[in-house]
Amino acid sequence: MTMLGLPLTSAPRVVLVEDDRNMALMLTYNLEAFGYAVATIGEGSTAVDAIAGLEPDLVVLDWHLPGLSGIEVLRQLRLRLHCRRIPIVMVTGRNGADDRARALAAGADVFLAKPFPLATLMQSVTVLLPRPAPPEVAPSRHRA
Repeated sequence: MTMLGLPLTSAPRVVLVEDDRNMALMLTYNLEAFGYAVATIGEGSTAVDAIAGLEPDLVVLDWHLPGLSGIEVLRQLRLRLHCRRIPIVMVTGRNGADDRARALAAGADVFLAKPFPLATLMQSVTVLLPRPAPPEVAPSRHRA
C-alpha cells in the first residue's frame, strides 16, 4: 500500500496507518463520506516521518504493521513535540486488557479491538475531531 498525500482542503485531515488493503479502503471510504480528507500509509517504518510531515488533525493507527509496530509508531510520535497533541485512535486485533493499557499508556486516545463496529470508530473520530460542516450550497436563482 502506498502513501497518499492529503488534498489541499479545509476539511479536517486524517492519516490512516493500516496495512490491510481492504480495511484501509473501507475506512477511507467511510471517513471521506463523513467529510474528512484522508491519507493512507501502509507500513510502520515510514509512518512516523510521514505523519510528522503531513501534520494531520487525527491518526487512525493499526498495531500490527510491517517494518515498525503501531505501538512503536505511537511512542515515537508522542516524543515529537509537534505530534504530541494529535489525537490517535489505535485499532488492533489484540483485545486483552493489558494491550489496551499498553496502548493508552503509550499515548493512544482511543483503543478499538478488531472487529469493531464502524459506528464506534466514527463516533470516536467525531468526539476527537468534530465532523466538518457540510459545504455551503449556493442559493438557487430560480423561484418556485
